[in-house]
Amino acid sequence: MTLREERLIGRRPSLAELPGMGEPAEVVEDVTRRRYAEPAPADGPGSPAARS
Repeated sequence: MTLREERLIGRRPSLAELPGMGEPAEVVEDVTRRRYAEPAPADGPGSPAARS
């Protein structure tokens, strides 16, 4: 966006631009989920508290 429109954009809007630049949708979805998904509850499956 910076080069194309001479303006800066944030991380989240830049993720939306990646598929149009040839980045695989699966990669973009994975990065978006890892960065912006709600964290699991501390006592949910896979948590240290659930393992004991």
